[in-house]
Amino acid sequence: MAQIKVQNFGPIKSGLVENDGLVDIRKITVFIGNQGTGKSSIAKLISMFSWLEKQLYRGSLDEKDVISRNRLVNTYCNYNNLKKYFRSGTEIEYRGSAYTMTYADSKLTINRSGNTLRKYVLPKIKYN
Repeated sequence: MAQIKVQNFGPIKSGLVENDGLVDIRKITVFIGNQGTGKSSIAKLISMFSWLEKQLYRGSLDEKDVISRNRLVNTYCNYNNLKKYFRSGTEIEYRGSAYTMTYADSKLTINRSGNTLRKYVLPKIKYN
């Protein structure tokens, strides 16, 4: 099961308090809250990071290409209309089955998740 942690991103300030800020991403995940509180932003981030993980696993993207020239913000988040949400102190951590991606201090790091690469199932990714 994947997890995501988001702080200081768009309307999201401190993020989730419990579970070290990590939100479990299950097959179906529902976000409930007031308008303008970041539900769609988190859904877009989950979709984007899931897609990136899948492309990295398949070899369609190289880790160096994703990290270089701040592509996470300037390309992938910009495509999802999320670029303007980054600010000082933005932290995003995505823990997938195959990769962990962490954005902090305006820098993205990508780490493979050890033995789980053999267990990774290519997901169908859809954001509504």
